[in-house]
Parts: sequence; C-alpha cells; structure tokens
Amino acid sequence: MQLSISDNIDKVAKNLSKTQRKQVPFAIAQTLTKLAYEASQEEKKQAPRHMDRPTPYTVKGFRYRKANKRSLEALVYVQDREYMDFTVHGGRATPRGRALVHPARNSKLNKYGNMPRRYVSKALANKQKFFSGIPKGMVGQENAGIWQRYGRGKNQRIRMVAQWKPSRRYQAQFPFYEIAGQVVAGRANKIFNQQLERALRTAR
Repeated sequence: MQLSISDNIDKVAKNLSKTQRKQVPFAIAQTLTKLAYEASQEEKKQAPRHMDRPTPYTVKGFRYRKANKRSLEALVYVQDREYMDFTVHGGRATPRGRALVHPARNSKLNKYGNMPRRYVSKALANKQKFFSGIPKGMVGQENAGIWQRYGRGKNQRIRMVAQWKPSRRYQAQFPFYEIAGQVVAGRANKIFNQQLERALRTAR
C-alpha cells in the first residue's frame, strides 16, 4: 500500500517566502510518515473486527516505512505478504508440495482456530499412532488425510485429524486499502498543517 498526498500544497507554497518554501518537502515527508504510522496502527486495531481470531503474529505484521524529503513516499505494508494476500484479495491457494493441509472434524485446534505449529510433523513422526493417505476400503479425495489410530485390539478405530486438499479457496475479508485510505482522507490535511507550522518555526 503506497500513500501519497496532494491537496492545497501548491496553493500554500505560493504564500511562503523562498526560505519557507524549502521547508515544504520536509513537512510533506513528516506528514506521510505520520499518516503511514497511523494507518498501520488502524490496520492492527481493525484486524480482529474483520478476521476470525487473528493471531498476534498477524496483528503485529502491519508495518510502515518512513518517508524522506527526497523520495516523498511512505509505505504501509504487511510483513508476511504471501500470508495476507489471500485474506486481502481472496483467490485460490495451491500447494508448494503435493497438497495443502486442512483442519478436519477431529483436529485439535488452538484458541485461534488453527492447528498448532508442528502438529502435522509430529503426527507423521509417530507412525504407530498416525498414518497419512486414504484408508483401505475408502475412496475419494475427501478421505485423503492424516488419520489417528485409537482404541485397542478389536476395538481399535481410526479418525481423520487433518485433511489433504489440492487447493484452498479464500474469500477477501480484510479491507486493507480501505482502512489506510480512510486514515489518509480523514487526517492528511490536519497533519500536514501541523507539520508545516512546525517546519516553518524552524526555518532559517
């Protein structure tokens, strides 16, 4: 997300002295930086409103990059862009390997609704208790997954604790650009006036 402002800056600059005009790029850079910071904070604040139990990693992932008077550009971005791309834009995810893992009916989920870290690797390492694939007597992709053996002897049963799927469909649910845009639209003029006044006080 790139932020920029262009309002009555030229109009304001016409009423300034040559020395004062030199402070305008600095004021703009400070404005962009403050807007980017406030937008990133607003993204964090609104994350739980639009996403189902976002993890602290997700919420803390909204960052910003400062502007300077040469580039006059500030950025609001997500630390793990690949992770958030589908949440912001929607779309279909495909696996890097053979399949994507999905929670199943008997999955053990954490308080954020996700399978714990290393859940799959730990299960696959315990070959006496778990196995991966489609059990004998079953057919169809819906039965492909990680299965857990439970019970003893003749009463032993199996249950799916994770499902393998060839892709995952996401619906866009987080209005990243709209949130940042509202911050810019609602606060840009006020912040610019404050930063310009501050810059002019220090003009030499």
